[in-house]
Amino acid sequence: WKSTAAVTGEIPLIRLQAENEAGLTDETVVRFYPESTMEYDGEYDAFKLDGYMYPQIYSITAGGVNLAINTLPQYKKGTIIPLGFTSPVEGEYSIKLDDFENFKNETLYLEDLLTDVMVELATNADYTFNSAPEDDPNRFLLHFSKAKYKDAPLEKTGAEIYAYEKSVYIQTGDEVLQDVSVFNLMGQKVLQTQKADKGLIKIDLNVKPGYYVVKARSGNTIISEKVLIR
Repeated sequence: WKSTAAVTGEIPLIRLQAENEAGLTDETVVRFYPESTMEYDGEYDAFKLDGYMYPQIYSITAGGVNLAINTLPQYKKGTIIPLGFTSPVEGEYSIKLDDFENFKNETLYLEDLLTDVMVELATNADYTFNSAPEDDPNRFLLHFSKAKYKDAPLEKTGAEIYAYEKSVYIQTGDEVLQDVSVFNLMGQKVLQTQKADKGLIKIDLNVKPGYYVVKARSGNTIISEKVLIR
């Protein structure tokens, strides 16, 4: 109650609901409020408390704290929120986008690290998958894209290139990406791949930690960004 009462007004809010085949549900909330912090804050956040025989979904702070309600100060290009999920028994489960409030042009993606699937939750509100108790609970990533992409050429969309851990993500919108090149700061090419795909595209890198320059091409248009690989 305190976490809910501390924030008033029309703030950006996301509510995800997990459900099992028997109809038992659990939910997690991510929201954005300027006065909050990145880690647990008793004024705005709520710890995750597990429920017996229910699927469990929660967000995870950088410090490894599991939260049922996670209030963050802002979102920007490349904002990724780790989500945890556990299942009491092996079976089929689903994650549903229950609320997506007070956002303007943002697109929301759910990445399943176990199955290597990327789902645009704005248009696919339910994601169905199989889970077992022994699966790694650090299974999902929630991605935010802020720019307008629809029906616009790549160079005018504010297309995003960003990194998380050892992966690069490229948001192309409706434009089809032809190829991607990655260079170290010495100008040496460490990766080149053809990627005839569009939307939010993931490329895994097997390189040393550090800064790299990523160049993505769509038709005659090339966009580039310096990223940090950890």
